[in-house]
Amino acid sequence: MSKPIVAIIGKPNVGKSSFFNYIVGQRISIVEDTPGVTRDRIYAETTWRDRNFTLIDTGRNRTRKRRYHFIADARTG
Repeated sequence: MSKPIVAIIGKPNVGKSSFFNYIVGQRISIVEDTPGVTRDRIYAETTWRDRNFTLIDTGRNRTRKRRYHFIADARTG
């Protein structure tokens, strides 16, 4: 059986990377007050409450930009 995957998603600069580091138990993600520091997804294998899983720090949300791109194409096309 494969490990579950948990992705941390949310608005920019709300503490996703800090939460990721807390759950993993070490400083893997860079944490700053400036929005947009985490640009790529960061993966870590971790255990929380006797459960093993892969945790993902998602960084910036690229799907929102794509969604707006498709809306703009639909209006102009």
